[in-house]
Amino acid sequence: MSNKNNELVRKDMYGMDPLFNDFFNFPFFENRKNHHPIMKTDIKTNGDSYTLAIDIPGFSKDEITISMEDGYLTVNASKKEETNTEEKNYVRHERFSGSYSRSFYVGEISEEKINAKLENGVLTIIIPKEIEEQPVKKYIEIK
Repeated sequence: MSNKNNELVRKDMYGMDPLFNDFFNFPFFENRKNHHPIMKTDIKTNGDSYTLAIDIPGFSKDEITISMEDGYLTVNASKKEETNTEEKNYVRHERFSGSYSRSFYVGEISEEKINAKLENGVLTIIIPKEIEEQPVKKYIEIK
């Protein structure tokens, strides 16, 4: 008898396929304000430069832009939805289409001095550190 009760507990009372069990645990339903499913970033200092390692899985370099404005380095990644006219028989469709953006204040650095490469879903950006000009003490000649 206890075996039958266990089977009843395991049986899906609403007839939903177990394939959908994780659907409501998908990050889309989490607090999106502080949750970035992609573009998680590590920032390291290397003597004369900073290295940003940004996770951007599933994007090609043609889908990513990096821009500089007012001292902010902005990384945009945009993926368009497939517009194939064939009917899709998806059971589950999780692949992303849309755009993400992250900005980092790096100061007034010339974009020519910044290097970036995309490899295995990780965008690596190397930014030289600004060299602070030391104030030069100037003397005024007394006549």
